[in-house]
Amino acid sequence: MLRRGQWRPWIGFVSSALDVSLVTTALVTFLIVGTPILALNSKVTFEMYFLAITATSLRYDARICLSVGVLAWLQYAALWAYSAIRFDLHDPVHFADAGAYSAIDQVTRLILLGVTVLLALNLVHRAQRLLHLGARDRLTGLYNRGHFDRALQLEFERSKRYQHPIALAILDIDHFKEVNDQHGHPTGDRVLRAIADRLAAGVRRTDVVARYGGEEFVVLFPETTRDNALARIEALRTAIGESALELGDGRTLAIGFSAGIAAYPDDAAAITPDSLLARADDRLLAAKRGGRARSIAHDEERRVTVRQEELAR
Repeated sequence: MLRRGQWRPWIGFVSSALDVSLVTTALVTFLIVGTPILALNSKVTFEMYFLAITATSLRYDARICLSVGVLAWLQYAALWAYSAIRFDLHDPVHFADAGAYSAIDQVTRLILLGVTVLLALNLVHRAQRLLHLGARDRLTGLYNRGHFDRALQLEFERSKRYQHPIALAILDIDHFKEVNDQHGHPTGDRVLRAIADRLAAGVRRTDVVARYGGEEFVVLFPETTRDNALARIEALRTAIGESALELGDGRTLAIGFSAGIAAYPDDAAAITPDSLLARADDRLLAAKRGGRARSIAHDEERRVTVRQEELAR
């Protein structure tokens, strides 16, 4: 399924559950063909639980770590309970060759399994924290350019494979240099954070919003046509333009942006992620040349803008 690109969330659960179940199966086999003491006193096979549980942390999903760890704990506890009920584990005649039985040892094993689950969860949380820090812009909290580029590559490949639309928009804050020059860089940082917060709040959970560099932001719209992306960006631009930033002492600062939008397959020439970005960037440039405070999603608008500039010259 994975080789065919058919990933499903349950695959991680099933494969990790199989890992610990194989260890339990081996111990049950010792009980059947050997003795229960041989299964409960295993010095090698039991330790495989630790490897299987720790390996779940490589999936970066705390739910898998917890569920598989609990499964391993319950399976071994059930094996111990069955052996204690079914056999006289203190019988020195039948089980002497397999070593002495100790209930304390079995309790200790269950405790160790629980500790291993906690360690695996801690590894997952640390890895998720590092992944979060590596994928986020420190000032705005949005995704950074590296994460966006990876997301765009994956979503574009999926879009081409299943022939689903995908759109992206590049946004540039209007007159941002003047904000820094007139109000200082701390105010400029506030503007960036305000734009970031409003963009993040105004998109779907499946959309990807990132700070692309300086005062530029990008928004990736999976399963979205170019015209629908234009409508959503315009709604965001209008909402942001109508809510001024409070500077204190009764002063406010109006903020806005210009945007260029491109989509696949609406833009037939945009057949790679780079060409899609380039097309959106060209339209952003046309929007800025046309007077800013606008969004452009069609080349016809760009040609009209260029023609107006030529006539003006």
